[in-house]
Amino acid sequence: MRPWSSNVGFRSAMRAAVAFPFLFAGRPAGAHVLADGADPAGAWPVTPDIAIPLLLLAVLYLAGLRRRRDAGQPPSRLRHLGFFGGLTALFLALQSPVDALAGELFFVHQIQHLLLRMIGPMLLALSAPQALLVAGLPSLLRRQMLAPLAGASAPRRLIAPLLGPVPLTLLFIGSLYLWQIPYLHELALRRAGVHYAMHISMLAAGLLFWWRIFDLRPPPQGLRFGARAAMLCFVILSNILLGASTTFTGGILYPAYGEGGLHFGYTPLADQQMGGITIWIPSSMMSVLAALIVIHRFGRDETRRLLRALAGRGGRPAATTTPDLSRSNRRLALGFAAFALTAFLGAFAVGILYGMVGG
Repeated sequence: MRPWSSNVGFRSAMRAAVAFPFLFAGRPAGAHVLADGADPAGAWPVTPDIAIPLLLLAVLYLAGLRRRRDAGQPPSRLRHLGFFGGLTALFLALQSPVDALAGELFFVHQIQHLLLRMIGPMLLALSAPQALLVAGLPSLLRRQMLAPLAGASAPRRLIAPLLGPVPLTLLFIGSLYLWQIPYLHELALRRAGVHYAMHISMLAAGLLFWWRIFDLRPPPQGLRFGARAAMLCFVILSNILLGASTTFTGGILYPAYGEGGLHFGYTPLADQQMGGITIWIPSSMMSVLAALIVIHRFGRDETRRLLRALAGRGGRPAATTTPDLSRSNRRLALGFAAFALTAFLGAFAVGILYGMVGG
């Protein structure tokens, strides 16, 4: 096995991590700030309050990766891609022209929310970085703080009810619906503190939700497959409902985005409709993709469990066992995809009828 220092990908990642602070050196702070006449593509409002935590996470991950490599336990490259892809999604959501334009265009704001509560947390949860992040901590911190906290039962008993399928689903859906209320949404555009609360609540809800969805632990520590599938079904339906209602409403819900004329080439109504479509289709498709991943993992775990059970009884699996399980998993995946497609088409038909009646 090559030492970690000879790994080209690791060295490149470390160089990127070291160079990261220079991205925000000397740049002004501010959220949703876009000066008159400024080029949105050149607006990178990078601020230490966001960039430094992301940098620290990257450094901890790389330090943990080094220690695991030295111990002969290197994780897969896909996990590395997932982790740094998740950090990149959060960086783009909060420190790039996306953030600069999010206060000017409603649909860009919804793209930001998509990165912040779905894409970024999904990739981080799929990478399962907990072990590497813990391994990257200084040994004193692990022994004196983390170990006693992990062994304490009181915090687990306090948090456990909040991590059930129903509370987590309500929290995840509510973190979107709450901030789409016009008064609160526009208040977040005007008040920096409220805007921070919006982003923190969405990110926290997303991290908790997708961690439980992609948790590799079997029940009872992890959620049952049926519970995960039901959670994703409710999220898909909630995205379709909110997105379709926003798309097909006839009035302006958020006048702060430029009522009374063109704004960056978009009318307020067109901007609002594009934002509704962003909530409706891309967000729902991310949930469908997550469901397919969960179904794949469920089928793989069921196959392994069956083979272990047969091996424990001294038997040998029939030649048709694995193909039968694969066909069953494919039927399950196709059934879920059919459900999602039916929900899409149903919402679209309702929207068209609503438009015809309203018109």
